[in-house]
Amino acid sequence: MTTRNTAPGATVTLTDLARLAGVGRNAVSNWRRREPDFPTPVDESARRPRFSLPELETWAAAHGRDLHVTDADRLWFHLAADHATPESALEAVAAALDGRGDASIAKQLNAIEVDASALFEFFIERAREAAGTGLPPGIGPLADIAAAIQGVRAETEANGGRAAASRRADAAESGTAAPADPNGGRSAAPDTRLDDRGSAPRVHDPACDEGDLLAAVARRIGHCAALTGRDLSPARADITARRLALLDPDAEVAARVGDALLEPLGPGRYDLVVCDPPFNLKDWGHDRLPAGDDPRLAYGTPPRTEPELAWALHCAALLAPGGHAVVRMPAQVAHRRTGRRIRSELLRWGVLRAVVDHPDAKAHLWILGPSGEAAQLLVSNGRDFSAAWRAFTADPNAPIATADSATIPLMRLWDEDVDISPAVYLAGAPGDTTDLAADIDALTERLTALAAFSLPRFSTGTEESAPETSLADLERDGHLRVAPGGVGGFEATGGIGGTEGAGGSSGTR
Repeated sequence: MTTRNTAPGATVTLTDLARLAGVGRNAVSNWRRREPDFPTPVDESARRPRFSLPELETWAAAHGRDLHVTDADRLWFHLAADHATPESALEAVAAALDGRGDASIAKQLNAIEVDASALFEFFIERAREAAGTGLPPGIGPLADIAAAIQGVRAETEANGGRAAASRRADAAESGTAAPADPNGGRSAAPDTRLDDRGSAPRVHDPACDEGDLLAAVARRIGHCAALTGRDLSPARADITARRLALLDPDAEVAARVGDALLEPLGPGRYDLVVCDPPFNLKDWGHDRLPAGDDPRLAYGTPPRTEPELAWALHCAALLAPGGHAVVRMPAQVAHRRTGRRIRSELLRWGVLRAVVDHPDAKAHLWILGPSGEAAQLLVSNGRDFSAAWRAFTADPNAPIATADSATIPLMRLWDEDVDISPAVYLAGAPGDTTDLAADIDALTERLTALAAFSLPRFSTGTEESAPETSLADLERDGHLRVAPGGVGGFEATGGIGGTEGAGGSSGTR
């Protein structure tokens, strides 16, 4: 609901104005340059100038432009003005939702007719927008793969429950057996209820940041028996716990503070572990890794230059029987010689089950399980992963060979490189003519659609009329990430106007 309120104090940035007006950031910049009566900033000392919201509303109405400003927006703008950082404003919202914060904020939150979980997600987005960050890349594909794995597991357990119930019913009808009850008596009737334990897994993220990955997984798979995480930051852990409790009120929710890699492993074991660890850290605590018989080191000690392998080993050690871990890993980890020994051991003991090179993940996704016998590795580009994983789980020794997924015999992988990059093997994977025809049809349809649009025509003109932006603006708004170390240069994180911004996962820093 759009509201109108001329109370003083609410200030917004040009990025806020673009969202409220439903236009791009460049359009707002052009308004400011071209319109002589555009309001002047009330604060130009900050990195991003702030403008009075009532003045902007008056100006927009005079120029026939609509600003969609909700009660939640107004509350956020006042909170942002009253707190030093977006993070502290978000913490105030979390505290109010918990009933331990400012009573006036809690009253305003209760007056907004929006689901509490959706409302808190709104404030998280606003805080990130104000801080110039965004959703970490790869969260969506990682959650999709995790949900597909959990779906197959739930199907398997449900089918097993139905088969067991059918056997009990048949036995009861024939009189050959009747299950004993816990008190030693005979049950009155066979229990034919579906065993659906697979639908409520225990899910954990050892580098949870603000809980984006856990929340994305929970939305895809539904109710979870437990949603837990760990992070170095108490503030981020608190936000994680609050958003997960709102998202799944019946789940056991906990977000603990600590260094997952360097602290003792703990007794908790999980059906599904998901992790988007920080990449390319130099001081990640290699010299402080646990010694002795720590289960995380059962397949070797990760080299100093391979911190991501330490996360993979940690996630594998957290698995309950039948559980799986999905870990986002840099593509280089699949073939770097420094990690060859650990990759070999993970394959040898059947821990590394699959590697997915999903194009939207901007990295590889490793699927790990408890140690067991294995004869091959599943590699995929993600397009038919659900079907491939279902077939792979049903018969781990059966060959799979499609244009998008293939099984690779372990003996083929054990060479001097132990390269598990999916692209190496999918490039030569056999496909069929129906796949090729479908791909050609899809490409033709796409090119035909693009042909309907005219190419932009460029001409000379005054500087004032040319839309422009800077690399600093793109980085600030989360559309571009500048990679440190001079390697990789600039990396787009979702395109100008996209919804996916640059951001990092937490963990050992």
